[in-house]
Amino acid sequence: MKKRSPKAFYIGLLITFAFIVYALLKIDLSETIKTFKTVNPLWLAPLPFIQAGMYFFRAWRWRVISKEVGPQKLWPYFSGVAIGAFGNMVLPFRLGDLARVYVTAKKRGYSGTLSVATLVVERVMDVLSLLAVSSLAFFTIPTGSLSSSAMLVLKQGGVLLLSTAIAAFGVMLFMASGHEIPRRFFSSLLALTPRSASKTLEEKLELFRRGLLSIRGGKSAILLAALTAMLILTNVSFYQVAFPSIGLELSFPMAVLTLALIGLSGLIPSSPGFVGPYHAAVVLALGIYGFPADRALGVAVFIHFVFYVNTVVIGLVCLNIEGMSFSQIKNADSGANSI
Repeated sequence: MKKRSPKAFYIGLLITFAFIVYALLKIDLSETIKTFKTVNPLWLAPLPFIQAGMYFFRAWRWRVISKEVGPQKLWPYFSGVAIGAFGNMVLPFRLGDLARVYVTAKKRGYSGTLSVATLVVERVMDVLSLLAVSSLAFFTIPTGSLSSSAMLVLKQGGVLLLSTAIAAFGVMLFMASGHEIPRRFFSSLLALTPRSASKTLEEKLELFRRGLLSIRGGKSAILLAALTAMLILTNVSFYQVAFPSIGLELSFPMAVLTLALIGLSGLIPSSPGFVGPYHAAVVLALGIYGFPADRALGVAVFIHFVFYVNTVVIGLVCLNIEGMSFSQIKNADSGANSI
């Protein structure tokens, strides 16, 4: 893997800084702070277990994708997912992704290249599930919260996103079947691109194709779809439990919309821990349902803090079990070129 460019890091810092400045200038922080006084600790107790459940379904899905090229036990995948999430929370350049590959595969003697390939497939499935969740969220936005023209655009966009996700999943399964038609089709497309770009795209496509080796057959496709659905529901349940801890009842449609916007915000460069885009997503989601920005920001800060602490604690526990140090996570990028 290539060395990460610092440009994305600086852009992320700029976006985070811009959000902080906006919050200081436009939002009454005294009202935001008052929100913290409504915290109910009893609602916080289940959250680490729900978050561990999120890691469990993600690890299980990655294991299904990697069954022919990686460890057979579930623990290496769970540990890799937890440590990777921890790394992404505290380090720049998403170094947690490299740590995830190291913990799950290279540390145990498996091919790092193939593990990266399966991780690429797993990330693509994340994008497809995000498209599906976003489409559902757009359909559940209450009538009257936006103009009729905006509602129409969102619903049409929802249909488009859902159709795209289903079609892309079908293409993935077709590529996994090993049929020559997808290979020829993509080769024809690559032939239309400049030679320098064509070689890079061909390498990425081959890496993706190798990551699909383990999901041939209908049973694997059904299991992957089921695990993805469980992963989404577990994510939604996290927010449905987390929000009442700060005195805010969250309906299922609200939780779906919040999850969708948080997922979309993760595509935006930011500082470690996704500070800024995460909070903006929560404020936007609650704002659509009529919540004042001052209170919504307090909710966003608190929920992000809880998620951050859970991520760090679970990650450190897994680091200890794996017998690894934090410096190994920090230096994950040094081994990137060997993967």
